[in-house]
Amino acid sequence: AFLRFWNVIYTNEKKIDNHRAFLYQIAKNLITDFYRQKEKSSNIVLASNHPTILNIASEKNLMEEINIESDFEQIKHFIKKIQPEQQEVILLKYVDELETKEIAAIMNKPEGTIRVLLHRGLIALKKHYSNV
Repeated sequence: AFLRFWNVIYTNEKKIDNHRAFLYQIAKNLITDFYRQKEKSSNIVLASNHPTILNIASEKNLMEEINIESDFEQIKHFIKKIQPEQQEVILLKYVDELETKEIAAIMNKPEGTIRVLLHRGLIALKKHYSNV
């Protein structure tokens, strides 16, 4: 992704207003191409090696970290149940901490559409969570 990004910048193929959004778009396209080639459905993989999980100092911290990991697994399970576009928007917003404007540029959709996808995705997550 970085090599493609660098090639576009170096060759001045096109003017880029938002470098971060453009880089995410390249990465998204590469992932899509990868799964198309493998003929697999795209599964969400969230890294569970968060630094706080690795630093376990006491039994109390161990129990707290186990609870965090359990919650993390539940969230991954619920996210897989909602529509793919909603999944993508939620992950870009809350995992990658991108702004709505950047997500819109990455997904090539209007900001209003992104806000609607985010809102509906959160409602769907809440619905799945409350059914537990």
